[in-house]
Amino acid sequence: MSEVHRRGDTRVGGPSSLTEPGDSLDVVVEPRGSWRDFWSFTPLNKYGRIALAAIVGVALLSNAVITLSSESDLAKALAEIGLLVAVGTFAWRPPAAAVAMAFAGFFLMNTPVSGPYVLALAVVAGLVVLTCRPRLSAGYLVALVGWAVVVDITGDTLAEGAAFGIVAVGLASAGVGWALRSSKHREEALAADVDRLTIEAARAIREERDRIADELHNIIAHDITIVVMHARTLELLDDSAERKHSTEVIITAASQALTDIRRMLHIAHGTTTSSPDADAGDEAIVDTLRSIRQELTDLGARVEFSVPEQLTVSNAINATLRHVARECATNIMKHAPGSPAVRVSLVEATGTVSLTIANAPDHGRGRRSGAATGYGLDRMAHRVTLLGGTFETGMKGTYWVVSATVPVS
Repeated sequence: MSEVHRRGDTRVGGPSSLTEPGDSLDVVVEPRGSWRDFWSFTPLNKYGRIALAAIVGVALLSNAVITLSSESDLAKALAEIGLLVAVGTFAWRPPAAAVAMAFAGFFLMNTPVSGPYVLALAVVAGLVVLTCRPRLSAGYLVALVGWAVVVDITGDTLAEGAAFGIVAVGLASAGVGWALRSSKHREEALAADVDRLTIEAARAIREERDRIADELHNIIAHDITIVVMHARTLELLDDSAERKHSTEVIITAASQALTDIRRMLHIAHGTTTSSPDADAGDEAIVDTLRSIRQELTDLGARVEFSVPEQLTVSNAINATLRHVARECATNIMKHAPGSPAVRVSLVEATGTVSLTIANAPDHGRGRRSGAATGYGLDRMAHRVTLLGGTFETGMKGTYWVVSATVPVS
């Protein structure tokens, strides 16, 4: 049985002239069980296997023709056929072929093919280094040197000193295989870097899209909601002072929304890196809550306000609490515009800060604006939990309550 590891595994190969294009480039076959790493290999690609099979096939055909057309030694011919078959096995199972080639010396020493045998060992050393694991490649090269020395000492199939030349050929072949293997690993590393950068770019785009959606929902939607609610109350107001005040609120909120939209367009076009609410980035949560109290009071709500004069927290906590407060105010204006009472509470306890905003149901007295989607609640919960806090919503008595608690240390 075998396992197949694809791109992302550190042992996966990249493209080279002798490795598979496409998916097969990235395949490293690893047997299960003992000697797992020893028997692992990177197969040749389709064209490499075809070329090797063609070369071995031509050599086998030539050997058969020579054997049949002359009085060649049958044992020698069979030994040569065995060597060619072993070489051909590199097209499918390189470790098995390498081991067979190395151990064949026990049977071929002191035979007429001992010289061609060690030469074949040297020639295919590059294939072993390219496709097999380093331990097997090292063992193969040791066997090559050993059998070359044995043939040089005990046999007469090689000229004097030819063993050194064969070893040099083997080392040169191994060097070529190592160069191809190193090139493959470099290309693999480049491919992995491209994949990583692609993933990071996609993540950055997704995060930027989410950030822009948050700004639209938390800032611009809040301003537009104020515009809508005051526009609807204009037709119900008879007092000129109240109508003037509502008109001023509409103009201010609409201008702020237009400014925020322009900032977001600058962000989308890459002409600025600031957030749409950058100008309000230093605004403290207590000041945001005071602004919300005024907005709700202008719409006729009775606001119970329990907020300290000032509160010092980190920028991240301050921004999160401001987003929660704005979203809650927007929801009250949209979904319970006739709410008679709203409670706003900001409490700093030992190691935590809690923001609670509750509103009584409007009992149908107000004119609702739009249906609830749940997006705002989900994003508020996400922001709070990112800071390690807790976020709770639900009915408590006669009030709908939203509570966010975050650790300050």
